[in-house]
Amino acid sequence: MSGCSIESTKKIGDCMRNVDLKTILDIVEVRYRIITLIVDGVFLTKSVDELFRTHELLTIPFMTGVNNDEGGWLLSNVSLNATEICVTDEGILFTQDNNLLSHTFTIMTLLRPSFVGSDHGDEILTVFGFCFTTTHACHEEEEQLSRTMMSYWANFARTGSPNGDGLVHWPKYGAEEDYLSIDVNEQVTGQHLKKDKFVFLTRTLPEKIRQHKEKEERNEL
Repeated sequence: MSGCSIESTKKIGDCMRNVDLKTILDIVEVRYRIITLIVDGVFLTKSVDELFRTHELLTIPFMTGVNNDEGGWLLSNVSLNATEICVTDEGILFTQDNNLLSHTFTIMTLLRPSFVGSDHGDEILTVFGFCFTTTHACHEEEEQLSRTMMSYWANFARTGSPNGDGLVHWPKYGAEEDYLSIDVNEQVTGQHLKKDKFVFLTRTLPEKIRQHKEKEERNEL
């Protein structure tokens, strides 16, 4: 929106210093709309957070995941209640009766600046084989990653399981919080995705805030 090149942080900085104030204010005024869910009484019988808390979820194969820089493009324009989101995520973790698979995707892309990893939607390029079109030339390892991604997604669409010959086994998600990490060079399984960040947001940060408030109250007295 500023018209600045995003090739590097230096070029962004040099350009933004010359952008007039009105343009910057116009950019700040832009707000992304958050798509909300509607409880229609048929498909969604209750609010999503209540369905998660009571484990009233449909027992159908479900594959979900995040990119390593997921949501980075909109964080500056969206105000979120982190506590509420963490509670919702905690409810999702224990859908043990469902065929749930979780993944994290990490790959650099030519469509993003060098300091950005995999942003929202970047995995779509590999799932739909953009590397094999005439407009999206890729390196050999990126082409192989695209074949791997297409195999996982196609297997899941056909059978309800992403696993197949020649693929790293993608474990079901359950109490152990297993997931598959998908990178351009390798695919490896892991457990407790981003646990340190989850603990920070749900325990460490609230405790620090509580301590800070108590200190302020004592100082006021």
